[in-house]
Formats: sequence, structure tokens, C-alpha cells
Amino acid sequence: IVGAVNSGSPAAMAGMQAGDEIIRVKGIDLRTSGKSIQDTIQTISEKTFPITVLRGEGPAKTSSSSSAPMKEVELQVSPVTQGGRKMIGIQIQWPTTMIKLGFADAVGKSVQTNVESATLIFQVLGRLFKREASMKQLDGPIGIIRVSGQAFEQGFSTLLTLMALISLNLGVLNILPIPILDGGVMLLLLVESLMRRDLSLRMKERIVQVSFVFLLM
Repeated sequence: IVGAVNSGSPAAMAGMQAGDEIIRVKGIDLRTSGKSIQDTIQTISEKTFPITVLRGEGPAKTSSSSSAPMKEVELQVSPVTQGGRKMIGIQIQWPTTMIKLGFADAVGKSVQTNVESATLIFQVLGRLFKREASMKQLDGPIGIIRVSGQAFEQGFSTLLTLMALISLNLGVLNILPIPILDGGVMLLLLVESLMRRDLSLRMKERIVQVSFVFLLM
């Protein structure tokens, strides 16, 4: 489901609208292929190809009712390449299902989700150091504000989930063994305990300076 169309993007120029349900890409039925639209687009060599969407007709288009009349619309889209990937400039609105759990099950699910997310953070960091992933995946305060606005529009639960993910990211990164962070402080304390003496103030200053440059980079 198209959640939003970026202004001036290939999708916008082709006439795609928010609320459209993308069902086919150059004859490939997304409902049966098992692939996302992003992955499907990468496999198409043509510069321009058809994308078929389901669109509500008339006033019923603004309604979320499943009884609203729908029609198929074929659009000719010419993707642009960014970071080695073909992009059409849309934001996907994923269908969601709310599952209510008891307290014990909710705690267990929370632990499982946090472990999975923390593991993913370390995987991404590893890929960044190996140059298997682009630094464009990282975002700063402005990016966080933009995504927070999008999450707010999706509802409070989505915003709360984003806040939890940001908190988890900060927590995990803070325990990395970089001296200027809490994890680095614990590492220095461990080193000093093994040495059975304090490092000199000059040495600690140099370590902090190098770590600060590392973080800026």
C-alpha cells in the first residue's frame, strides 16, 4: 500500500497516489511472487515499465472500507538510481495486525524483540566497517525528527515503538568499548584493575581525544 508519494519523484510523475495498492510490476503479480516491490524493481532492465495499482473510485477512495469500489490503473514509471538501487519515490504503508498478550507473554515478547533488534544493530555496524553497507543508512537529529513526524501520523503506538527503538540504539551504542562512551569507561576501569594501577591523566586525555575524533568520523 502506498503511504505517501515523494514530490517530483518518478512515482509522482507517473500519477501514483497515496492509498494505491500496488499489485503488479511489469506483469509480475506481487501477491503471488513472494517478493516486495523494491526487490522486484531491481530485476527489471527496462528504463520505463508498467506498474498496476488498485485505486478506489470517487469519494469512496478516502474510505478504508473494504466495500469501496476499486479499479485497476496501469502507470508507466521510470525509476531513478540512487546508491546503486532503482527508486520510484514512494513510502510503503505496511498492513498491521494488533495482537494483545498477557503480562508474562508480553514481557517474553519484549525481551525477544529487543534481543533481535540489538543483534541487528551489531550486524549493521559490522557491515558498515566492512563497507558492505552505505553510510547513507545512518541518520542524525534531523532525520530522526522527520521519521518521528511520519510515525506520529501513523498513530501513537507507532511513535512509541520508534521511541523504544531509538532508546535501544542509544543504549547499545553507549556500551561499545569506545573510551568517550560508558562502555569505554568500563573498559578503562577493567584495564586499570588488571594493571593494579591508574593510567596517567595524560594517557587518558590522549585516549579521549582519539575516541572523540573516531566518533566525529
